[in-house]
Amino acid sequence: MSDLEGQLRAFLHEGEVPVPDVPDLVDRVAGAQRRHRRRRVAGVVAAACLIAAAGIAGTVLRGGDSTPQPATPGPSCAGVTLRTAGVSTVAGAAGPTLALVLGSGTGGDARCPIGPGTRIEIGTGADALSTTIPHGITPVRLRPGRDALLQLTWTTWCGDGPPQVRMTFSTGETTTLDLPAETETPPCATASDPAPLRFVALRTADVMSGGRPGPG
Repeated sequence: MSDLEGQLRAFLHEGEVPVPDVPDLVDRVAGAQRRHRRRRVAGVVAAACLIAAAGIAGTVLRGGDSTPQPATPGPSCAGVTLRTAGVSTVAGAAGPTLALVLGSGTGGDARCPIGPGTRIEIGTGADALSTTIPHGITPVRLRPGRDALLQLTWTTWCGDGPPQVRMTFSTGETTTLDLPAETETPPCATASDPAPLRFVALRTADVMSGGRPGPG
């Protein structure tokens, strides 16, 4: 028996207010209270279902989980540098050439794409020469302990002294190298119409002890 039923029976037996003679009054009231409690529980369950449904609908309308996801960083060539360069002015099948050595050291990003879109510039201003590694060349990616060897034809130089070499990767990062003062440069054949730089080859090579590249 609930507290409410006990209080009702005590009121009927001990109260001073006249009560009509209804033999099953207590049972009727108790039954009504039980029905009221069942309706209230059903109402709470229905309200909980509505709240849950509203939450699910809100998640769907917002396009699922709205928790910001960290962006995946793209490849970077910031750790790749021009280590050294060599110039051969000996006339041959390809003419005078420029060989560049690129290294990533121990902190380079192995995803750095050295290949199509990479731009090479020699000098600045009116004397500058430039070329871009063409499409169709397989990019090389440098893991620590590897270098990249890049060869170009460089048949004409009409600037003052050995220039600076600059490379701009497809990711936007750049690296520069000043050619040493004793570097022998190609002759100035036609100052008004210098021969352009031309891409020849690109490959990787393992770096041996002492920082010298080994066979690729």
